[in-house]
Amino acid sequence: MLKTVQQHLRELDRERLIDAYLYRVRYDILDYYRDEESKGHYKTLRQEREDGREFYGAYLDRLRRLKITPPTNGKHGLLYAYKRISDLSECKPEPCFPYVNLEDLLEQGEEATNYAYDFDLQSEIMGYFVSDDEYTQQNIYELMVDVMYEASWFGFADEDKEDFVDDLADQINQLEEGTLETVPVDDIFPDWFKEMKAQEEQQKVEEAAERAEVEHDEEEELDAEAVCAEALRLTNDYDDRSNGRQKRLIQRRLLLARTIGLIQCQIERVLGGKRS
Repeated sequence: MLKTVQQHLRELDRERLIDAYLYRVRYDILDYYRDEESKGHYKTLRQEREDGREFYGAYLDRLRRLKITPPTNGKHGLLYAYKRISDLSECKPEPCFPYVNLEDLLEQGEEATNYAYDFDLQSEIMGYFVSDDEYTQQNIYELMVDVMYEASWFGFADEDKEDFVDDLADQINQLEEGTLETVPVDDIFPDWFKEMKAQEEQQKVEEAAERAEVEHDEEEELDAEAVCAEALRLTNDYDDRSNGRQKRLIQRRLLLARTIGLIQCQIERVLGGKRS
């Protein structure tokens, strides 16, 4: 049976969820600690972590209490997990957590498009369904942490999301009308680009010196590049096939549930009996 994000957040162990979220943002906590220390605020790293635990706990409690609102686009979100190779040095598949429209997945299977959802309101995100397949449920804590992270992209209480979306819509209108003023990115970050170009030139000089010291074998260099390209191609192929396979598996489960009338019942229960 499909459950919503909010149902999972309510039913899963609260302390374990907070611990998992703290692990996800551990480098952010460390950076904040270093920044505070440089300002002369002498809290220990343990204190920073405990403060984070209290803050993220309050954030989790907020998400658990939110009243779910219907999706603005009329389609219902579905989150799931599939295996992806994210680190070629280890070649060990790790779970990835995409979003897809439930209705699209039912009709299109592996051809259904995955979308970002960090622009959606947290009250909508709480109403997303979560696949009940085995692999997704095996990684349910990691998936929920990923949702919490994405839902906080524009503030832990959606405080910056509305302004960002309005500003983005305004820029799109200006772009379509041809009135948007654009600035070259190297004008915005001149020092960074200057340093980057200097590093590129230095690297070219060093590579030229290395080639001058040893006998250059054109065929060997091309073979090395071909191996790297083939490794990347195979990795991307694995990721695409893994994602497609998982979509097909979930589609079969959803089609069966639709046949016996479970999906619409669950949608109506989540939205309080209202069809979107």
